[in-house]
Formats: sequence, C-alpha cells, structure tokens
Amino acid sequence: MSFAQGLARVWRAELEKVSAPPSYHAEVPAAQRSKTQEDFINDRTPIICATIAFGMGIDKSNVRFVVHYNLPRNLEGYYQEVGRAGRDGLAADALLFFSYADLISYREMFEQGDASAERKNSNWQSWSGCTSLPKPPYVAGKRLLNSFSEPYDKSCGNCDVCKNPPQHFDGTLAAQKALSAIMRTNQRVGMSLLTDILRGSQRREIRENNYHEIKPTVRAKIWLRRLAFPAFPNATCWPN
Repeated sequence: MSFAQGLARVWRAELEKVSAPPSYHAEVPAAQRSKTQEDFINDRTPIICATIAFGMGIDKSNVRFVVHYNLPRNLEGYYQEVGRAGRDGLAADALLFFSYADLISYREMFEQGDASAERKNSNWQSWSGCTSLPKPPYVAGKRLLNSFSEPYDKSCGNCDVCKNPPQHFDGTLAAQKALSAIMRTNQRVGMSLLTDILRGSQRREIRENNYHEIKPTVRAKIWLRRLAFPAFPNATCWPN
C-alpha cells in the first residue's frame, strides 16, 4: 500500500460523516483519476490525497497547504514540494508528519537496494538532512533556506520550534535509567517499548518478558512520564 493510499484510507475512516478527500494514485481507475484532477484544478475539490508525482506535475497557483504524510527522501525534493503552495503570493502552510518508522523503512530501502556503497551512502546522507526539519532545536524555515544558500537568520514564526520552544532540563538521571534498561533488555526493544518500561506501564508485552521487574526510581519515573519518547534522541550530551 502506498503512502497516498494509506492516508486516503485513514482520512476516510476518520471522516465518515463528511465528504472524504478523493485520492490519486496508480490503483485508481484512469477515468476517476482524470476527473479528480480536473475537479482539483478547477476548485471543485478543495483537498486531494495524492502521490508526490501528481503534486509536482500539477499547475495550480492557489494551493493553500501541503501535507506530507511522511518524511521526504531529500531536502531538494521537499523544497520543491512545499513550494507548490502559495504560488499566487498569498499565505500558505506546510504540515510535515514525522515518525521514527520513516527512519527504519528508508534505512532498509537504502541498504537493500542494488546501488553501489558510495551511492547508498550519498542517498543516506541526503535523506538524513530531512530528519532535522521536524526536530528541535532547528527552525524549519531557516534550516531549509540555509541549505540552499538562501540567508535567513530570523525565526520563521510558523514551525513547532518557534511556536512552542523546547524546554531544557537536567535529564541525567532519566538518561542513566534509560541506558540501564537498554542493557537489561539486551538491546532488544524499540524506543516506544523502552519508554513504556521506564514509565512503569503494565502492558502485556512488558509483563510477558518480565520487563516490569526493571524499576526506575520514583523520581525518574515521574520525569519519564512527562517525556514523549522522541525526547531521548533529541537529548544533548554535555561533557563534564
């Protein structure tokens, strides 16, 4: 299932009582794709769930927002894709969904491909630049423009970092407990499960593997319950 198909299915499930956005991808019949495209171009359909190829090929100046269901493959592509919004000079928004599952799927794709090791490394480096877009402390607009030699030193005022600046605290104890739990689970658990273990969750998978016996201190548990699991990769280590 493609990302466009998946997103269209999610939206239809969530919007059963209202008109769901039409989708445009390879498995949609040609006649329906043609009608969907014409309706979108002529403003009869305000929202469309489509592949990147469709978005890049469309000639429409009044697109008000672009939503990415997953991280793009490289900054160059993302720069062009979000540039499809607001081409009439009016305000437009871009929304980027990010999951660590993207990191895993892209890594597997790069490693299992037939390209040379040098090419694989180049693809990985190019995609890695995209991972900094949705994470603090980077200001998304500044990060994107500076990557293409467009000086921009101000805060964009629109991204998550600008609207909700990250708060820092001394997480030494929480990090120690996390590292300890990683070792005690033989490095076999993912980030989400590790966080649940440290939070004291009683989910079945934890009890079946006796991970509930890993007990952080009360103080560490309180801190960990306040954290979303992406906080661990965003941590900054300071030398003594």
